[in-house]
Amino acid sequence: KVLPRMWSVVVKAFEDILAPANFQNAHIVKDSGLVQLKEATKPLRNFFRGDGSGLTSTLLDGKVAFLHRLLDLSAQSTPDLVAYHGKLAAGHADDVSPTITGTHILRILSTRTSDKAASKYSEEQLSAAKIQAVVRGNIFRSCSSNIHHLDDDEQGGDG
Repeated sequence: KVLPRMWSVVVKAFEDILAPANFQNAHIVKDSGLVQLKEATKPLRNFFRGDGSGLTSTLLDGKVAFLHRLLDLSAQSTPDLVAYHGKLAAGHADDVSPTITGTHILRILSTRTSDKAASKYSEEQLSAAKIQAVVRGNIFRSCSSNIHHLDDDEQGGDG
């Protein structure tokens, strides 16, 4: 149980570097750093595989593929990431990976603090997501309120 937990921590650490969950704590990783991170996945995978006595290849390879995809996305240009995010949002991405989401793309863009286009796009998308969450919350409360009124009417309320 310790080894799988350690592997999860390592994968999460990579993900937090490449696509941080907290947009304010974004790290800038240069191209050389991306290469080094990608190279680090092989010895880490081998360590956790433990000559066959560690974690399964299936578990390790799936997470390594996820990290490599994040690394590849991190190396793409801002216009390419914005276009890919749009395709993901519309459900038209060619290489849709169930583990890569639009949120990952926005997190990668948030690391580009000196790129005005990346900052503007990620801020706009974050604001839009917040507005959608508020609207969904209001719709839910409205529907919930209407259901309560229906229940009152059915029970002989004043309605």
